[in-house]
Amino acid sequence: MITGVQDVYLNVVDMERALAFYEGILGLRVIERSPWWSALDVGGVRVGLHGTGGRAVPELERDAHGPLSGAVLTLRCSDIDQAVTDLDAAGVCFLGPVTRHPWGALVPFTDPDGNILKLMEPPQHPQWRQGITFLPTTDLSAMHTFYSETLGLELALDQGTCRIYRIARDAYLGVCQRADATRAEGVIVTLVTPDVEERCAALEAAGVSLEKPCAYNAAYDITQAFLRDPEGHLVELQRFDDPRWAG
Repeated sequence: MITGVQDVYLNVVDMERALAFYEGILGLRVIERSPWWSALDVGGVRVGLHGTGGRAVPELERDAHGPLSGAVLTLRCSDIDQAVTDLDAAGVCFLGPVTRHPWGALVPFTDPDGNILKLMEPPQHPQWRQGITFLPTTDLSAMHTFYSETLGLELALDQGTCRIYRIARDAYLGVCQRADATRAEGVIVTLVTPDVEERCAALEAAGVSLEKPCAYNAAYDITQAFLRDPEGHLVELQRFDDPRWAG
């Protein structure tokens, strides 16, 4: 009975050269090492390197997407753009550019023996493509002036009684006219920017009153300021000073 996969292996001509590539450039952990057989631990998967005794590895037909026959070892990464930059600087040969798909970003490359591999960055949040937060208002015109002119948000879509503003590439804020609109207590619309101090100074110079002036918050390692929109919703301008924030 089959109980699992023992290993997947690649043929290599020069074991030391192959190990320099897989261990030294790709950063994979070597768990076995010999002139004719070595093994790598790739996130719990065992990948072997099999010495050919000096015989060249046959070249497979290929295009910019990878080989047209045989199998491909695809290595998962967290940041494909940075990985490509680093590997390109190390002299790694890529067969084509990074291509992006709903299931992830991929790019094919070769090892020193011409074996074709791929890097893949899975989608970070495959089930969600965009985010919109909606706020109710009794005065759509005043809210438009505040978010579009005062804060400088781009009007992405005017639906008549609702207007949607772009905060960032895939983040939006919607404002909808409602006769019975009431202020949502506890809701904070936070706009993240590295230039909190400059934004606050510009707002105050334009006569906008800040409910809480720009200040450093040691508890959360952020710099923040607060103001209110015309409906009374709390708006925060914030910068993450914490280096762990990856936004």
